Amino acid sequence: MITDKTLYQIALTCIQGVGVVHARNLMRAVGDEKAIFSEKTGSLE
Repeated sequence: MITDKTLYQIALTCIQGVGVVHARNLMRAVGDEKAIFSEKTGSLE
């Protein structure tokens, strides 16, 4: 069964320019995969 967390992880891999290190840094900054997609774009820059 695919969980929401897995879907968000897959979605992160589909974003051009976001690799493993960048994704890890984003998760440290906002909390988890779901939070990355909930944040406003300006706060992630």
